[in-house]
Amino acid sequence: MVKRPWGRLAGRALRLGVALAAIGTLFWLLDRIGWSKIGQVLVSIGIEGALGLLALGLLENVFDAASLRRTLSTRVSVVRILGYAGLGGLVNVFVPWDAGEVVKATLIRRHVSVSEAIGSTVIWNYLMKLSRPLVGLVAACVGLAGDHLVSPSIQMLVVAASLLAFAPYLAIKLLLSHGPASRLVGLLSRLRLIRRDPARLAAAATELDHQIRHFHRERPAAYRAALGYQVLARVSSFLALYATLRLLGNNYPLATSALAYAAISVATYVYLLLPSRLGVGEMAGGGVFLLLGLGFDAGLLAQLVMRIKGIVSLGLVALLASRFVSAEPQRPPAGVVEP
Repeated sequence: MVKRPWGRLAGRALRLGVALAAIGTLFWLLDRIGWSKIGQVLVSIGIEGALGLLALGLLENVFDAASLRRTLSTRVSVVRILGYAGLGGLVNVFVPWDAGEVVKATLIRRHVSVSEAIGSTVIWNYLMKLSRPLVGLVAACVGLAGDHLVSPSIQMLVVAASLLAFAPYLAIKLLLSHGPASRLVGLLSRLRLIRRDPARLAAAATELDHQIRHFHRERPAAYRAALGYQVLARVSSFLALYATLRLLGNNYPLATSALAYAAISVATYVYLLLPSRLGVGEMAGGGVFLLLGLGFDAGLLAQLVMRIKGIVSLGLVALLASRFVSAEPQRPPAGVVEP
């Protein structure tokens, strides 16, 4: 019987511990608010409100799936990609460290090569680093232009943070221009941290670098479409937050809601550094609303409703994947590229 290395066991224990700590903290906060109050809040949303939020959640998923589809060189059904993306997103909610991205790449591999499946997933996440701060900055500027409940100093702080949110995109863009994947494989090989077929890994990394760095140059229309769909997905997310706040009885001015969305978008970059999303995002929402002077509980409840909306909408589109995963996809002829 082969024993697992202690390092691997410790890593899994750490991931599990952090996830359980985040969920436990969330339950403690919800218990502090009061489960009866939470139940009353959810009931106050009503069937029509819940269906409206679900529709916005599904719309966001459709736009994200359309964006992912445009990163592929092979024509794949948008419904199939929607199912794959939904299943990956659902895994990301419950499993630490973005395991859902691996799920998406694995399912996309049924239609394209391994390198393109990985490349398309990486490109989609790369464009996310641009679309999220872009929409967040526009929302922050909308916040500056209108009357709301946030002090001027906090408004300027949110705008400055929204500008800094572009840093990950700029850093990745700089790294991609120097072929980081192939260089990293070469460095790990020289350090003898990679001993198994480093030449093959270096070749695969070089191909991945090529796909990412030349996607914009070789397929500019697909690049613009993929980015545009992601922007529409983020706008759908803002509309869902605005609707959630209204349904919860927080009739903030549009400028206040826009500023709250911008601040939450910035906070997303902070808590994405942590392995768990479930629980952490809700606490971050409470902290953002506390900073804006809107109250911790209001932000926590709003993010809780947004989380439920996200899980239900992802669950519905993930059902599509259960239909397609078992079915053998029809691969198009080589060289067929979607216009």
